[in-house]
Amino acid sequence: MRQAAEFDYLTKVYNRKSFMYKIKEILKLSKRYKQKTSILYFDINNFKQVNDTHGHLVGDEVLKFFTNNIKLSIRESDLLGRIGGDEFVLALPNTDQNSIKIIIDKIQKKFKKPFEYDGITIKVGFSYGCAIYPDDSDNIDKLIEIADKRMYKYKSNFKKNL
Repeated sequence: MRQAAEFDYLTKVYNRKSFMYKIKEILKLSKRYKQKTSILYFDINNFKQVNDTHGHLVGDEVLKFFTNNIKLSIRESDLLGRIGGDEFVLALPNTDQNSIKIIIDKIQKKFKKPFEYDGITIKVGFSYGCAIYPDDSDNIDKLIEIADKRMYKYKSNFKKNL
């Protein structure tokens, strides 16, 4: 029952409600110990096209592939949540801008190998944005909003450069 209440049934990462509860606890500790916490907001590039071209079963497998690769790239103390569709939020306690670059590089290396399923091969890419507590805000909703806006800016710049 606890598993069903706290975790996304498909990806096995925290659902939105549980993520929001747990991140508030992390931010309390960050404030207490005067540490930074980074928030990364992700979405999978061209995910709608994957669903439209290959169907929702393949789309579900891409979501699992995505979260598994992220989980292999982060620490046990980090917190990953699915907040909707192909959108995910990652909380990284005790990290700063330099740490984020290292983590993003580590995650991107996991996606060099394409997703393969039932004879289908898909290059999975993602866009991301970041916000840092307390530099950008001390409110989790605002941090997520900032990271989301930065993710869309990144995605927009990426498409311009194609």
